[in-house]
Amino acid sequence: MSRRDARIAAMQMMYRNRLQDVPGDTAVESILNQFDMMSSDSLTIDDLRFSKSIIAGVENNIDAIDSIISDSTVNWKIERLPIVDLCILRMAIYEILYCQDIPDSVAASEAIAIAAKYSTDDASTYINGILRSVIDSKS
Repeated sequence: MSRRDARIAAMQMMYRNRLQDVPGDTAVESILNQFDMMSSDSLTIDDLRFSKSIIAGVENNIDAIDSIISDSTVNWKIERLPIVDLCILRMAIYEILYCQDIPDSVAASEAIAIAAKYSTDDASTYINGILRSVIDSKS
C-alpha cells in the first residue's frame, strides 16, 4: 500500500484508543494489540512497522506534543478539539519534531490530506495553520 494508508491506520487506532479512554501508561500496548488484531491484508509489513512507530512515538511524547498543540491553538482548549483532528495533529507534530527522515512539508501535507478526508471542511485549514506554526518555530 502506501505510507498514507499506514498513517490513516495509525490515526484510526489512536482515535479508537482515545474513545475507549485507555490510561496513558497502557495506551501503546493497547493500541498495538488492537492493531495486531486488525486484518492487515491491506498493509505491507513496512506499512505496519511505520504505523506502529507513529503510534508508539506519539504516545511516548504525548505530553510534549499536546503542550505544542495547546500553545498553538489561540482561544481554544485542546479538550475542545475533535478527536480525529487531535489524532491527526499529534501524528503530524510527532513526524515533524521526531522523524528526521520525513520532510516537514510531507508530514504537513499528509495530515492535511487525511483531515480533508476524515474530518470537517474547516479542519484542514486550521490543522495547516497549527502545523505551519510548529514548522516555523523549529527554524
